[in-house]
Amino acid sequence: MDFFITGMPRSKTAWFSAYFTHDNFICHHEQLANEGLISILIHKESDLIREGISDSALLNCWEDITISFSRSKWIIIEREFKECRASCLKFGISEHIIMSAKKQLDKMIEAKRDDPNCLILPFDFTPMQLEQACDHIGMQYDHRYSTEMMRMNIQMTIIERDRLRTKLKLT
Repeated sequence: MDFFITGMPRSKTAWFSAYFTHDNFICHHEQLANEGLISILIHKESDLIREGISDSALLNCWEDITISFSRSKWIIIEREFKECRASCLKFGISEHIIMSAKKQLDKMIEAKRDDPNCLILPFDFTPMQLEQACDHIGMQYDHRYSTEMMRMNIQMTIIERDRLRTKLKLT
């Protein structure tokens, strides 16, 4: 894997997965829930595409992944805790899961704050910060694509993303 994106639940991991699935990039969403940690650890790299995972569940195993993928880039999404907690509770995420994720996120930020392979990005990022995220993982920043994507709902589906690409003639 070339890059990993994580943050608290309800912190735009679905949006980043859609955004970074563009050109020769594929960013899987919630791969841990779908396929488990072993699928990540035994993953075979491809020279043709850049692959990543955007998943809040990475908070539970980031140390193991960092050991196995020591050169991979990380993006940590930081969302104001009260806002994040309220959104999580609204979607039925338990207080226990919220607090466990917060504890892991704090630990990860403390460990990776000065790591050149890690970028900490605010939840309400600016276009310039999104461009930094693209540069961080080696993706060419496309202003037009980014502007349209930033208007999209966090829970964008693949169908919505494909419609946007067709509209912008990016496929």
